[in-house]
Amino acid sequence: KGINPNHVATVFVDTLEDKLALRNQIIEAYDGEVNARLLSRRLSDFDGKVYWHQLVPELDKYRDDITDSIKEHIGERYGYGTLIKFAITRPSVDPRDWICSEISQHGIVNAVPRSVIESFLPDPFVKLVLDGKILKPSEEIQLPFWTFKAEIL
Repeated sequence: KGINPNHVATVFVDTLEDKLALRNQIIEAYDGEVNARLLSRRLSDFDGKVYWHQLVPELDKYRDDITDSIKEHIGERYGYGTLIKFAITRPSVDPRDWICSEISQHGIVNAVPRSVIESFLPDPFVKLVLDGKILKPSEEIQLPFWTFKAEIL
């Protein structure tokens, strides 16, 4: 609360090809498609604030499944039309293309059992997620799926 982000992404730890080094990666719908890259490269020329929101313990065991669910969509196109729809209505998830909060939300909905997500009701944003509606980044960070936020940049 108290921040109004315009973008969300998923950070995960992955091994490099040599399988020796762990690196923080970011996966996001950005720059025309869903893509993954090193977090350090993504932030190297970023001029703004970045916050990290950790998963609550109830969702932690689904962390790898959430990431894998999002990774399945690498290379798929960005949903510019969805952004326009937000000016008129609250759009539904459309797996033909993705915006940042939509792909992040999809990872959770696709990987976490519905009964676990329902345990966070009656939160209004959880209800929207379960109804297949896309949250704005400023709404997504208010989901009860996160334990805290930390400013990292």
